[in-house]
Amino acid sequence: MYPPSENDNHDLIKARKIIERNVDIWLSEESKKPAEAKELTVERTWKRPAERNPLTAEQIEAAPKAPIELSKMKFPKWEHNKKIFLGRPPHGFLPPPDEVVGDLPAGYETGFFLQPVDHFDNQNPDTFLQKYYKNSQWARPGGPNFLKIGGEGPESPSWVLNENITYITWARKFGATVYSLEHRYYGDSVVGGHAAHPNPNLKYLSSVQMLYDLARYIQSVKRSTNNTAPWIVFGGSYAGNLALWMRQLFPDLVLGAVGSSAPVEAKLDFYDKYSARI
Repeated sequence: MYPPSENDNHDLIKARKIIERNVDIWLSEESKKPAEAKELTVERTWKRPAERNPLTAEQIEAAPKAPIELSKMKFPKWEHNKKIFLGRPPHGFLPPPDEVVGDLPAGYETGFFLQPVDHFDNQNPDTFLQKYYKNSQWARPGGPNFLKIGGEGPESPSWVLNENITYITWARKFGATVYSLEHRYYGDSVVGGHAAHPNPNLKYLSSVQMLYDLARYIQSVKRSTNNTAPWIVFGGSYAGNLALWMRQLFPDLVLGAVGSSAPVEAKLDFYDKYSARI
């Protein structure tokens, strides 16, 4: 997720080249052909839970008419490893991108997308507004869609605008439209409550709910734009897990996934960071 730097070591440069080559392979004509169904033999394969029925017209009509915008929230000033808690600095190891200065491109868009609070309970009528960003300034006809997944913090327009970010350099190369979807409960993607007391119930703050947020967003964009081009998802740290899980759970929606520094081996505590090394 970091922009390239003259200080990058050989292994990091090599990793970026491998990922770019994989993206190229995914987007090749061969990869666009329907894949033959293969029986998975991996033990304990994670399967999709059953999704609720679509929102009714009454539920959509009763939905919030305007978001609770807390966003004049920004990342605190980044000072590398200023604080460490349970082996990680604030916001994980993913720094905020450089702020974009200047006029916004014609292809830039931001808005809110209506989501069910619970993707698995038909008896729960509650909805919330989830923030997204979009930049189509490099898009070419038939070009792919790149979706940057939000993690445990507010999203920023820079994630679709900053041309130094690695996946955005690839968007320019492949003619992609770039999207970013903020994680529920963070930034302006408030789930219930009001400005003085947002997010009163954390019951629905879960990775699987966010995965279905992403799936529903992709499906909606495909329907509203008649866009049949492939989707590739990107994420760093925790959001890197989400990217890889999206490919696992929704191979019908996601052609490829890039998880940068994704801690896919679940741990309660990274005790090894405190182990003495000689």
